[in-house]
Amino acid sequence: MLRSRTLLWLSVFILPPLGLVLLWMRGDGSVLRRMAATAGICAIAVIELFYLYGMHVVWNGTLKPLGVSFESRARHDALLEESRARQRAEAPLPVPPAPNPVQSAPATVTAVTAVVWAEKFMTANY
Repeated sequence: MLRSRTLLWLSVFILPPLGLVLLWMRGDGSVLRRMAATAGICAIAVIELFYLYGMHVVWNGTLKPLGVSFESRARHDALLEESRARQRAEAPLPVPPAPNPVQSAPATVTAVTAVVWAEKFMTANY
């Protein structure tokens, strides 16, 4: 019973650790073949964790994984949207700047002023 191929395949998809135990208890394959099957069972287990059990990797802003989580992001997203709506409602209306009737002339630097300043700067004793 424990060595049947059907039980092995069922255990691989239902409970992958049991599939690993049953695979290594069978003595009909070479070690290389069992190691390849072990890699396949591990891949199936990871796929099950992501798609069936909702596992996801939590990343920070610099693409470094912070950890693995199984909790739903829906609650966090709802709280975030609620906070954004509250901030939009509390934001004060922007006050337009008062028009300035007197415009000052823009300061222009002539070439002569720049040359005089450069000569004074270059001849300074340090």
